[in-house]
Amino acid sequence: MIVEDIAADHLWDDYRALASAHGLRSCWSTPIFDRQRNVLGTFALYFREPARPSARHQTLIDVATHVAAIAITKQREADERRRAEDEIRRREAQLAEAQQVAQLGSYEWDVATNSVSRSLELLKDLKAPLRGIAGYAQELDRRHRAGLDERALVCIDRILTATRNLDQLIEDLLQYSRLDAETPTPRDIDLSAVV
Repeated sequence: MIVEDIAADHLWDDYRALASAHGLRSCWSTPIFDRQRNVLGTFALYFREPARPSARHQTLIDVATHVAAIAITKQREADERRRAEDEIRRREAQLAEAQQVAQLGSYEWDVATNSVSRSLELLKDLKAPLRGIAGYAQELDRRHRAGLDERALVCIDRILTATRNLDQLIEDLLQYSRLDAETPTPRDIDLSAVV
């Protein structure tokens, strides 16, 4: 767009006072386009006297807008690349943090697994003395039942019940510990029957 005399052009009414304050009388402006013909901005030249560009001036303006388009496009690409690199760095940091948490979790899992393994070994070790206690209580009940008073018989019954319960609890815990080693096998389930 060429405005030879801002003071005489009615399209510039809003800018006339501003242009006059700076002593500007003429404006040559042209849009700056990217490769897809999107407007990136405007290249404008202002003059203190009314002026019209020559063919040589127009060529210089075209070259200047082309150079400006390249510079703006490259800057936007650089900004976009910088944002993408920042996003990659952010995600890499999140991944590193997740890996640290996973390693810590793995370490804690190993510690917990070792602790459980030791506990399971202790449970297995408890079964032998438990069988001994139950065996002696059964022998007392079998051989000496007739000579025991009511209180002794109640105690023997309680010992036998407690040893059976404890033995079942140990077996349940051992069975539960084996579940981790089992590989689940898929099977069809009739949901209607379940409901």
